[in-house]
Amino acid sequence: MENGNCGTPLIKAEWMIDRMKKLKIVIFGLGSIGQRHVEILRKHFKHELYAFRSGGACGNVFGIPELTTWYMVDQIKPQVAFITNPTSEHLHVALECARRGMNLFIEKPLSDSLTGIQALITLCDKNKLTAYVAYCLRFHPVIEKIKSLLKGQKVVHARVVCSSMLHQWRAGKDSRKSYSAYRAMGGGVILDLSHEFDYIRFLLGEIKSIAGVKGRMGQVTVDSEDFADVLVTLENGIVVNCHLNFASWDTERVIQIDLKDGFIKGDLIQNTVVYQKNNKLRQFKFPVDRNHYLKKQTQYFFKNLNHPALMNNLKQAQVLLKPILEFRNGRG
Repeated sequence: MENGNCGTPLIKAEWMIDRMKKLKIVIFGLGSIGQRHVEILRKHFKHELYAFRSGGACGNVFGIPELTTWYMVDQIKPQVAFITNPTSEHLHVALECARRGMNLFIEKPLSDSLTGIQALITLCDKNKLTAYVAYCLRFHPVIEKIKSLLKGQKVVHARVVCSSMLHQWRAGKDSRKSYSAYRAMGGGVILDLSHEFDYIRFLLGEIKSIAGVKGRMGQVTVDSEDFADVLVTLENGIVVNCHLNFASWDTERVIQIDLKDGFIKGDLIQNTVVYQKNNKLRQFKFPVDRNHYLKKQTQYFFKNLNHPALMNNLKQAQVLLKPILEFRNGRG
């Protein structure tokens, strides 16, 4: 197998916060993904970290200072917010942070509603703030390699599968008590697994519509959908068959793209890419773990801080979220 390296190009900002400067960063949400971001920030970046605890100070495994009111936030004057709380709370917190002049790193998806997004865009534009929505799989080496292999190719069709068991997502925690189990909190596979919609768009083109069926079959949630079988139609006419679920004990995350004269198949669990063109087969293997591409994403964010044209900005995230929510809300 070949080793593949295909980095995501960074935007060269003409003006940005000095990357050598220690920034004050507030983490809003210390769940599993929030903790992972803290681990990466502490290990690879030398910034000053705080945790916002709306329910009151309760201590944390990292020993970072806790803020319990917006008044306390105002006192330290942070430059950056990492918003990693439940999806339904993203916009409210993002608006509060943007009013205070904080650049925004928002965990995917942007929200469970389009309401308030335009107000946030306007506020960030007014205050010249960077806002990034974190779809980290764009930095996965499998996706990067597929992106490079697709240059100049004629795509015929694509198939995507993302299958796992929600009970296994957060070790030691009852999955039915997590936000993923509740529709009102932004849970369910359509939003939780929206990585797939994002990398479909990233690799193959803008999404025109999402249609299909979704439901709750595995009883792993309280009221959010645990599976979806959909057809994603792109503006360029390509159709992608996509299956999502978190009610299966068989973990699978693959994308297969059929070409006019071959195919590309990527496995994001095994970290492999198989590429066949004109009956010639090539295979790539990437020795990487999840923190590798999360770190690359964080580097991208900091290197493009104060550059609103970075990828996955609010305007791009709004375009992606619209067809996702239309399908989730029954109009797909």
